[in-house]
Amino acid sequence: MIMVQTSHLMRLTMSTAVFYRVGNIPDISESGSTTEFLIDIHKKYGPITSFWLGPTQVVSLASPELIKQVVHLFDRPGKSSQARVRPQTYTLID
Repeated sequence: MIMVQTSHLMRLTMSTAVFYRVGNIPDISESGSTTEFLIDIHKKYGPITSFWLGPTQVVSLASPELIKQVVHLFDRPGKSSQARVRPQTYTLID
């Protein structure tokens, strides 16, 4: 077994390091599809669950009602839904 020292003083086995790169992709493949994987994990863990796509953690909400409850968390104050382009300003130095 090979151990790796990280900057956070955490030891990882090679199997953990491999999981960090691929996450739950093998589990998704075994389920047959992403939809089947999501159905399976929601049956097992409930209406709010998470999984890993490589090093990215994904949170899955099982119902539109849950999405409506949290969608406001992604609003940015003072910003519209359209991207705003901010003009660049330059200072002339003599």
